[in-house]
Amino acid sequence: VLFRSFKNPAVDESLKSLLISETKIDLEKAKDLLNKSLETVEKVNTFKNEDLHNSFYELANSTGSKPGELFKLVRIALVGGTVAPGLFETMEVLGKEITVTRLENLIRSL
Repeated sequence: VLFRSFKNPAVDESLKSLLISETKIDLEKAKDLLNKSLETVEKVNTFKNEDLHNSFYELANSTGSKPGELFKLVRIALVGGTVAPGLFETMEVLGKEITVTRLENLIRSL
């Protein structure tokens, strides 16, 4: 299961449907939050669990989003599902470059 979690998700209609059904966020708001998530990822100095955790909690607070809602959205963008190891651990293992690419791919498709 761990290795399946790190496969690059196919950005297609089923992923968009999952995004909407699991997060209950409309596509416009999802795109905005994903863009802000991308900006957050790009600004993180050290791509480590603790720094990612702190940065994404700050993002949730600044956008008025519930942390769980935001984290589920990002998790779906990164792994194509809602079940994976912890979000920040997943991001650390994927690395900054892959995390940025996967966020960009989903943002482009919305």
